[in-house]
Amino acid sequence: MYQDVSVALQRGWQFQYYKYALEALYHLFQVQASLSLRETERIKWNRTVNNQGGDGNNVAMDVALEHGNHAIKDIIRGLGANISEESVRRVCRAFFILKNLLNALDSEINVKKVSGKHTKKSVKEDLMKVVKTLCEQHAFEKQSTSEPMYCFPDCPRDYLQLLDTKELFGWINDHKKC
Repeated sequence: MYQDVSVALQRGWQFQYYKYALEALYHLFQVQASLSLRETERIKWNRTVNNQGGDGNNVAMDVALEHGNHAIKDIIRGLGANISEESVRRVCRAFFILKNLLNALDSEINVKKVSGKHTKKSVKEDLMKVVKTLCEQHAFEKQSTSEPMYCFPDCPRDYLQLLDTKELFGWINDHKKC
């Protein structure tokens, strides 16, 4: 981690991103010189939170805070015309209890959470099913054309043979815009 901060310091200074370079320098100064061992450990390890458990589910604490802020704002918007300073205070005090209650309820009734992970859909299985069905129906084999459509004996094989081209061209000429 310290290598990353020192690289950020060097690159920030090199490419004239002075704010990043100064922030990296300030961080190095805190960790290396001014903070106690306990505070150094807190800065080093207190950057992520794992709300769901399991490997790879860590979320940066500021992102988790933003999610909480978004949820509180949704609840406050839900108050509608009943919004007051007291009701907002009540919502903010009860937020984490309400969040835990909703999570417990969701887990009891087996509500699936929408994943934020992007997945790439594969059509391979669907395509294989379609091809299998078409092969079973002999769709790729040449069919005999001598026999008309046996389900509809009164229908001609080709509807274009019923088309009177002289009448069609007359209708087109009558409806052309001048």
